Amino acid sequence: MNFVDAWNVANITTLLKSSTLIVLGVVPVAVLISTMAAYAIAVLEIPLGRIFYMVLLLTLTLPYEIVIVPLYEQVREMGLLGTQWALILPLIGMNMPFAVFWMRAHFVNVPRELSEAAGIDGAGPWRALRHIHLPLAGPAIASLSLLMFLSTWNQFLLALVLIDDPNKRTMAGALQAFTTKYATDQVLLNAGALLIMAPTILVFLFLQRQVVYVDMPRPRWPVFPRSFLSAPGELPVDNRCGISDSVAESHDRWPLGGRLATNQRPAGQPVVRSH
Repeated sequence: MNFVDAWNVANITTLLKSSTLIVLGVVPVAVLISTMAAYAIAVLEIPLGRIFYMVLLLTLTLPYEIVIVPLYEQVREMGLLGTQWALILPLIGMNMPFAVFWMRAHFVNVPRELSEAAGIDGAGPWRALRHIHLPLAGPAIASLSLLMFLSTWNQFLLALVLIDDPNKRTMAGALQAFTTKYATDQVLLNAGALLIMAPTILVFLFLQRQVVYVDMPRPRWPVFPRSFLSAPGELPVDNRCGISDSVAESHDRWPLGGRLATNQRPAGQPVVRSH
């Protein structure tokens, strides 16, 4: 019953829609821009990329409160004050330093041989990013999305300064509905806090597998024709490159290994085992 009262008193339905709209406007765009920027700095090594990266790192040392007044004046001059765009656009820009730092830390640890091999096969930078680096960056992107979702969902100060309408703010502003000048309803305040925490817990449970589990690429074993592996006069060899059945079966049980690429051996054909 307390949860129902807290939901109605804080008008959480309207704030839930507003917070969802703000999160959908901030997180995907910020993740996309930061991923491409980190890829350009760490992998492509663009000119002046190191200087640009150092400037981004310096912005992390600035106090958060120092940008509020200039940001308020700039948003007011753009005519966005009081709208949700007044919160979406600044949050995208303010998340860039940490997001680029996070994604660059991933890209610098990816073996450079992967990009070189892709270039030899004719893949350009965009194709290498799409087919090689992005699949490997799944856990890093999921972790970054989770952190940016938490910071955006719990944003209170910027929403309070840049948006006048309480119904257009984030969910964190719902807690002020339970406090007045003379008293605070502790029961509804705790119930409202749990309601605000519920979406973040659900998002974490949804992304938990990507954050914790790193999917290793499965090795592709070469498949050679039987004529290549079998010398004249010898029995046909299984196309596992001379690997015995016991070794192949043990490889199939490896948790990080993929199944060997094999073709069905005709019935009654023995396998030549290497000793």
